[in-house]
Amino acid sequence: MWRKIIALCIILCSFLVSWVWMDYKKFLNDPIQLTTNSLLYTVKSGVTFKQIALDLVESGVLEYPWYFIVLSRITDQAHKVKTGEFQIKPGMKPEELLNLLTKGEVVQHSITLVEGWTFKQMMAAIKANDQIKQTLDVSDEMLVVKKLSLEGGYATGWFYPDTYYFPKTFSDFSLLKRMHKIMLRELNKAWQSKDKNSPLKKPFDALILASIIEKESGKKSERKKISGVFSRRLIKRMRLQSDPTVIFGLGDRYDGNIRKRDLRGDTPYNTYVHYGLPPSPIANPGKNSIIAALHPAPGKSLYFVADGTGGHYFSSTLREHNNAVRKYILGKK
Repeated sequence: MWRKIIALCIILCSFLVSWVWMDYKKFLNDPIQLTTNSLLYTVKSGVTFKQIALDLVESGVLEYPWYFIVLSRITDQAHKVKTGEFQIKPGMKPEELLNLLTKGEVVQHSITLVEGWTFKQMMAAIKANDQIKQTLDVSDEMLVVKKLSLEGGYATGWFYPDTYYFPKTFSDFSLLKRMHKIMLRELNKAWQSKDKNSPLKKPFDALILASIIEKESGKKSERKKISGVFSRRLIKRMRLQSDPTVIFGLGDRYDGNIRKRDLRGDTPYNTYVHYGLPPSPIANPGKNSIIAALHPAPGKSLYFVADGTGGHYFSSTLREHNNAVRKYILGKK
């Protein structure tokens, strides 16, 4: 009697094990079914793999959690899951999903920070991006200066403008550190090959001049010519007389127009009043402006004026410049 019972139990256990194994193999081979084209799933810090499996069931990704937990244990990956935001796609098999979570292939968000922006403009764009973890305010400029030990006492100019990719909840300060590191790299790299005739004494000077060039012209083709004008003025101890420096010095007082009283105003950035470079950059310059600052075009021009086409007319004498001003600005022949 007992032998029959034991034999029956063995048969039932064998059948059960076989069924479970077949069901597990089916689980491994069946693709994930989603009701949408993809699902953004976030793994938070500190959660267990069991919690993840249960959450994936609740999210409609998995039908049962246990096989997924078994798979993680068999492959020794339960403790290797990364935190972050992952994109789960229909058709993925459970093993592919596990690999996605353990390899850390998180969703990358992006932000484009434009050449010529000030720190305030840059921070406004960062603050408007809801994928970035906000820890700073636009008014925290001096805090950023202190934390990153920025030369010049102001943050504007020290952050490389580009498109940056980052995972969800990447902090604003982490982004600033990355931008600053790249700016230092690009600035120092350009400094190594600077023109021997450049009047600039140190990389910080190049950053300041590059920021002025960035604001003076959006045309890549004439930036070295503008650099040539400013370099010759520095050598001759002439005032730079750059409108963008005046505008930066006015700050919130600038209303879109520069008046005669603004050109005479005694701010540290007014290059109509003060000789030499202003005390710090007036914008975040791009790579082309940095290179232009260190490689001024040769020539004799000491003046330039906007010609109405997006470019500038360059003059070597004040008389020629005044004639150009009358032609292009005042509309007189």
